[in-house]
Amino acid sequence: MGFDLLSGSFFYRLLGRILDGIEQSARQSRIVRIIQVIRLWAKSSFLVRICTHIADAFGASLRNSAIIGRLLKEDETGRYKERGLVFRGYTAILSLLRRIYRALRLDKLLRDSITQKTYIWATLAFLTIPILPTMAVLGLVALSMGSLLLALLQDQTRTLTYSAVNKYVWLYMLVYGLATLVSVTFWGSLQIGLITVFFVGFYHVLVSGIETKGQLRFLIGALAFAGAFVGLIGILQFLGFIGPGLGAAAWLDDEMFDWGLRVYSTLGNPNVLGTYFLLIIPLTFAGMFISQTNQGRLYFLGTAGVMCLCLLLTLSRGAYLGILFVAATFCLLLDRRFLVPGILAAILLLLAMPEAILHRFFSIGDLADTSTNYRVFIWLGTLEMLRDYWFSGIGPGEAAWALVYPAYAFATIVTPHSHNLFLQITSDAGAPGLVVFLCVIYQFFKTTFATLRRTTGSQRILTIAPISSVVAFLVMSMTDYTFYNFRVMLFFWAILAVGILATRYDKLREGGEDT
Repeated sequence: MGFDLLSGSFFYRLLGRILDGIEQSARQSRIVRIIQVIRLWAKSSFLVRICTHIADAFGASLRNSAIIGRLLKEDETGRYKERGLVFRGYTAILSLLRRIYRALRLDKLLRDSITQKTYIWATLAFLTIPILPTMAVLGLVALSMGSLLLALLQDQTRTLTYSAVNKYVWLYMLVYGLATLVSVTFWGSLQIGLITVFFVGFYHVLVSGIETKGQLRFLIGALAFAGAFVGLIGILQFLGFIGPGLGAAAWLDDEMFDWGLRVYSTLGNPNVLGTYFLLIIPLTFAGMFISQTNQGRLYFLGTAGVMCLCLLLTLSRGAYLGILFVAATFCLLLDRRFLVPGILAAILLLLAMPEAILHRFFSIGDLADTSTNYRVFIWLGTLEMLRDYWFSGIGPGEAAWALVYPAYAFATIVTPHSHNLFLQITSDAGAPGLVVFLCVIYQFFKTTFATLRRTTGSQRILTIAPISSVVAFLVMSMTDYTFYNFRVMLFFWAILAVGILATRYDKLREGGEDT
């Protein structure tokens, strides 16, 4: 509704005419004509067609494989068939628990209890991710899971919300559980494996726990407030008002940079803080577009501004690159006419940046920078290790990594992880873990882009935001192990859930956050 009002304004129509004129001029330029020729070549290229066929065949073989067929068989509408082993096991266990629940008279004792209002516990866990310690957040996640279970036991007709992404998330949890069991050090991996399984499982809590449009809108508004709070702490750190020496000079190459200060707010590391902002900033801008009042739009704009400023102060090159992908993805999916103005705006923004930030950004890929050189050697060592452990992995956690990696390390570099999400997942859970994770990402994009093709207005905006977050997160993950901080890992899976909720926005009931 808010976006519909905005799109009908005089300013938006005027902007549309300007963009149309710029687009028409761009179409006639030589660069665009060259790009069109390349696109036509790509469509007719034998190599591109072969790659497309291979990708389609891989997806089809995975969906039709014996494992998927036995565990998660679907019918024509995408629903799980009753002969699927997982479905039958889930139904049998839930039926047994419901009988016990009724026999203990808990259905009368807990009727209309706050313990069954899953959205409250899920929202509380989501909001406190960047603020509370990991184990406290884990406690809230466990409470939200318990709340969802009680809601399923209380309401005989209630089921877990279905999405095509769900089965791959379940499989990812299963693979990580098995990787923990076969770890080179079971006890060293046990805690890490359990936390990972619980935090990934929070995805299911959010998808099934948020039941109304009002609850989802409230969640986005509250997330913007939490993000601005975290950003404000980072800005105060930079200004020296919070804690002497909290600026993380140790994360900067003193020989190349003289900034001497990188903020990390409540998350202990500037790269982790930058990753958190990449995930939440697109949701904040989505809130601005769908807000129905000017006060609401100003609220979201202000919170986004605080987060963007703090992101700059992290001096995280991965986050800088990621925020460019956020802007490009969000604008192009919102309206392709933003392409040319977006490029011009990026150029003007770069010209306006302080020299220290520009120097930091353009040092990406410079092997003279110790952090870049450090990562390259770690990747080489990890690839050497995976030659021996590519299928099974070594198990989750630093204990397993410390036990195996030093034997393969290049230049005797000591590190707690591989500084690349995809390499680390393969190290933790082997090739099966990486394949299932890529299936999660593929199905997420497939589901969300299918929604973009059929929707307009608020639902479209709400779907674009998580897509932008995930794109930026994956870009950041190329040079960092973005799951190293458990709270950011949890936030990522929660963002996936928000994306799936956005695809179902038109099916959610009307109602406020208290409905």
